[in-house]
Amino acid sequence: MGLHRLEAIDEYAVFLVMKRGQNVRPLNKREYILDIATEAEPVDSNYSLWFRRVIWTQPLKFDNELCVTMHYNQV
Repeated sequence: MGLHRLEAIDEYAVFLVMKRGQNVRPLNKREYILDIATEAEPVDSNYSLWFRRVIWTQPLKFDNELCVTMHYNQV
């Protein structure tokens, strides 16, 4: 997405979503996604992982198509 500054990267998080959105929790930056997937699979085989921007202090960048698409879909 063209993020180069640590401040910009810290504005994003990955969330584990289970039980049709009833259980949502952010992943710790030290957690491995495949470990989370292994734990989630037996509980809810329809789990999903969402990548979201959670803090909006840095200006939006419109020069990266992936960045624009991600923000458009989140809003």
